Amino acid sequence: MAYTVTLPDNFFSTEELEKLYKLFDSADPISFEQSLNKLCQAALTEYKEMLLGKGLPTRADEIKQHRLLHLITYFFQNSLPNEAEVSSMFQLTETEARALIRNV
Repeated sequence: MAYTVTLPDNFFSTEELEKLYKLFDSADPISFEQSLNKLCQAALTEYKEMLLGKGLPTRADEIKQHRLLHLITYFFQNSLPNEAEVSSMFQLTETEARALIRNV
């Protein structure tokens, strides 16, 4: 079952798009869209669990671990991201990112 989500043209500012292209390592709109689709799967899985009452973590560090687990599954395609990637995505220091990866 495929669904399409349409974002308004002004959803991302030019600066935000530049940052996301760099974060996703996207060279063109097609690879950016593919990355965004994977990210949406991770996010929607988290929302699905919340909306359907699947016991969610309550502490902030547990929420980050849970979110990273979904990103590993969908965005990183079951591969562990490196510390720099996690640091960029979660706005953490590399030391904090290392600990987050270790705890997933």
